Amino acid sequence: MSETVEQLRALTDEELVRRHDRHAQSTVVGTQHYLDELNRRYQERQTASMLRFTKWITFMTVVITIATLVNVVLAVGVLLKQ
Repeated sequence: MSETVEQLRALTDEELVRRHDRHAQSTVVGTQHYLDELNRRYQERQTASMLRFTKWITFMTVVITIATLVNVVLAVGVLLKQ
């Protein structure tokens, strides 16, 4: 009998791996099994890449915001001197 979704979510990662390994000893897998793993790895690389891009965009946004504020202060200073 299979577990409910709630029961599966309650298991730790280690317990899931243990149960998988125990059942995998007596299971035959098809080629889709390997394609699924390749796809999972590809998704993992894509996620890491997107996180790097997000960090760079955040950094550039902060730099541009600071530059804009400096520009506003300088512009107001010039206007007030006239």
